[in-house]
Amino acid sequence: MVIITERDVNIFKILSSGATDLADIKKMLRDIYKTDVSPNALQKRLSLLKKDDYIQSRVYAKKNDGLHVRKEGYGKEESEKAMRSNVPFALYALTVLSIAVLVERGYDHNWIRACLPGPPFIKHDEMVREVVRAIKKEAARVGYSFGLVDELNLKRMASKYKSRENLPDLLVRLTLDIGSEQIVKRYNLEIDNNTISPSYMVDKVLKSKRRTIIICNDSKTRMESFLRAFKSAVKDEVKRNFIKRKQRKGNVQADEDIPLTHKVVFTYIKEFCSRGFLQTNFISIDGEPVYIVPPEINKKIIIRGRGIYDT
Repeated sequence: MVIITERDVNIFKILSSGATDLADIKKMLRDIYKTDVSPNALQKRLSLLKKDDYIQSRVYAKKNDGLHVRKEGYGKEESEKAMRSNVPFALYALTVLSIAVLVERGYDHNWIRACLPGPPFIKHDEMVREVVRAIKKEAARVGYSFGLVDELNLKRMASKYKSRENLPDLLVRLTLDIGSEQIVKRYNLEIDNNTISPSYMVDKVLKSKRRTIIICNDSKTRMESFLRAFKSAVKDEVKRNFIKRKQRKGNVQADEDIPLTHKVVFTYIKEFCSRGFLQTNFISIDGEPVYIVPPEINKKIIIRGRGIYDT
């Protein structure tokens, strides 16, 4: 039976944000935990941890990103590139045993991501992982507390309570200390990798009762398509609400959902991953800059120091 070392615990912490590969684990050990280890030594250690069920892994065939096939076939250079890019690679993730190790050290079970993505979702899962890391990094720097549940854990909870609500990629709760008071903010996070239609995203946001942050891939065209779709939805919403008010009898008041214009904001993934919740300049449906926490309040946030989440 393998004896868990402090370096192993740091590997588990790295994997707690989502599945990752050997090169990323090595980089994070070096940059965050100041531990330099050779690829061979790390590979051997991961194999031992897998043998004793502390981690799981899956081998994937790498896609030919950016490779375009001509009708007359590949040129020599393109053919060599295709062969190089088809080298299989492995992703690693946590198991019940490694999750238990982290829980003993103060990690919340629901905030740990421990799944290996299906082949079509590798890139999206990587984006979600980087967003989770950005949240943990900011929380460690500022010292705010947070809650974080990913789609897989939300599905388990929804099944338990027989909920039919559309589920986001992440459900996040932030608790900020402002002087002697606390501000609690809850958001759905949708991390977009250009795989669903803007109209589907509009429908998903409309059906949710929470405010939504859409973190878009770094395509300006993609962002513009979202803004057009949501602007159109706002016009439709205004018409529907006008009809509803006319149909009400007397002065009966009815609760209405959060207006769509106040329900969703957008940003690019590079922006969010580098600046977090508090410093990111989000974009409203009208294309105007907005902050999750206004700058005048942001200055009053009490810095508590590092939290338990490093990666």
